[in-house]
Amino acid sequence: MQENQENQDIQDKERIRELEQEVEELKALIKSQSNQITKTLLRELSPEEQIKKNQAGMEWAQQRLQAIKDKWGEQWEN
Repeated sequence: MQENQENQDIQDKERIRELEQEVEELKALIKSQSNQITKTLLRELSPEEQIKKNQAGMEWAQQRLQAIKDKWGEQWEN
């Protein structure tokens, strides 16, 4: 019984590390894309086009975050 709990604890810790890594990778990707998009937007796009690009980027980030939440289920909430 104790061995099962220890194994579960080890698995939980590994899942948490994986989730934290995914979140950090997502943050880095969002920051990188944001910086690149901002530079491009300022040079090339009209204000209306800038807004559309920013909205698309935010939608992508929200979808990715939801995918992580879906993958990790209850563990995300804890």
